[in-house]
Parts: sequence; structure tokens; C-alpha cells
Amino acid sequence: FKELYMNNQYSAPDLFVILKTKHMILACSTICTYRKGWDPKVMNLSKSATRGGSKPFYNPINRILFGQWKDSKLFLFVSTLPLVGSGTTTHQCRSKIISPLHFQRHSRLSINIWDM
Repeated sequence: FKELYMNNQYSAPDLFVILKTKHMILACSTICTYRKGWDPKVMNLSKSATRGGSKPFYNPINRILFGQWKDSKLFLFVSTLPLVGSGTTTHQCRSKIISPLHFQRHSRLSINIWDM
């Protein structure tokens, strides 16, 4: 399998399933909440959540991971990359940030203000 990382302009869960099943390409991307396939009833982490809070959701039928993680802003992503496990890891940029380990593999995503 090859890996493809993109921003939310091109991401859609249905596209990721097609890339994986028909073309053997695993994909990971930030995503907007209004995209088809994003379930706001399940993925409902509030913007006022504490920093470092997260909410993952794995769809076992399509083998796709949806995730929310709160840093200075709410970070939303979708991925068909394999899961790496559970637990937490600490990153340090300007300040120490504790993030869930299952988001570690997806850290290649470039997050900018347009993705939020």
C-alpha cells in the first residue's frame, strides 16, 4: 500500500474507501464537519473541551478512522491508515501537548488555519 496525505479541500470518507479498496492507497486528511460521511451525532467533541481531549471513532465495516482532537483549535481528521495502539504521547512545540497515541501516525498532516 502507498500512503497519501492531503488537506480538507480534497478529503471525503467515501473517496478514501475507494482509494483503499480499488487502488491500494491509504489516505489521511483533515476534514470539515459538513463533508458527507462525517457523523455529527457521533463526532461531537465541543470547541470548549479541554486541551488534549480527543474522541476517536473507528468504522469496522469500511475500516476507516474518524478523529477529533482539541489543541488550540478543534482538529478533525479521517484516515484509512492502520491504527497504532492506545495510550498517550507528549509533543513539545511551544508548550507540551499530550495527544492520544492513535493520532501519532497521523501527525504528518500539515495543520493550518484553513483546515480548521
